[in-house]
Amino acid sequence: MPGFRLHISESLTVLYRLAQAVMTAGDELEVLRLTVQAPVDVLGAHGASIITVNGDRIGPVLLAGQTEMTDFTADEFHEGLSGWVYRTGQVALSAPHEPDPRESERVRARRAANRCGHIAVLPLRDGARVTGTLTVITREDSPPFEDAELEWYGALANLTSAVLTQRRLHAELARRAHHDELTGLPNRSLLLDRLGQALLRLERHGGQCGLLFLDLNGFKEVNDRHGHEAGDGLLREVSRRLGSCLRGSDTAARFGGDEFVVMLPDVRSVDDARQVALRIGAALARPVTLHLPGSAGEQTPVVRVGASVGVAVAPLHGLDAGALCRAADQAMYRAKRDGQAVQLAVAGNVGTDG
Repeated sequence: MPGFRLHISESLTVLYRLAQAVMTAGDELEVLRLTVQAPVDVLGAHGASIITVNGDRIGPVLLAGQTEMTDFTADEFHEGLSGWVYRTGQVALSAPHEPDPRESERVRARRAANRCGHIAVLPLRDGARVTGTLTVITREDSPPFEDAELEWYGALANLTSAVLTQRRLHAELARRAHHDELTGLPNRSLLLDRLGQALLRLERHGGQCGLLFLDLNGFKEVNDRHGHEAGDGLLREVSRRLGSCLRGSDTAARFGGDEFVVMLPDVRSVDDARQVALRIGAALARPVTLHLPGSAGEQTPVVRVGASVGVAVAPLHGLDAGALCRAADQAMYRAKRDGQAVQLAVAGNVGTDG
């Protein structure tokens, strides 16, 4: 590397402009692409890489410049400087032609084959947790990094870490605002938003949209007999079974308590929606084993709950979210009134199917 190519004032200006680009990037991958390219474009590094870590999963891996990492494995990550930085949270500097005890023989061989010069590896953080590494590599015959270069790379890593942390925090807050904490399903707010969008598409382009209101039969008895932890486990299992009955375009939501709502944005007829409701009712009628702390063998409770289901279809039963929800809700209560474990009632029709 020919040395630090920018005066300090120029480098700060470049970093400021880069910060603006990073903060307005479309997604995390774009943030990482901008970051990994900066050492090559701004300071003339031979190559750079970013390796992200999420639990036991390594990647994505992003490269810039002349960096080559063909067939790179998770084992090599942990055997190299990036793994050391990930474990310790410290910056690693390494010179060429000098065996580094923090690297395995395999990693040293790859480094020699790629004719790497000096290497700096910096941690990317989410608070105190290291979530990845930024590696900068010089050409084989380049001098060691200057202090100003390392400070610039450190500022770049800190900038990227801060932006990613902020994005992940916002994403988590948005998820919590629109999803039920217990089951992970969309909540009432998100379901109504998706329903409104589906009805707008229907109004413009035609088609039909189904809405199912579900109320569990026997949920209160499970709660009273086995406790709220058992009730929570039952609701999670109901959520899982709902998901297994639906297409990727459908939405299952928890409205609260033991009430669930399913939106079917593209059905051909009322009968299509009824068939989905029947499939859900059959899935929910199967026995549920409640795995509770301290229960084992014959003590493990097995319960059965059914569902009362109300079916409404737009535009037949309404063209706005409020009207469609009221129609499906009223149909569900008519089904509930009949007292059968699995019951369907179509909105606008007092008849039911068992």
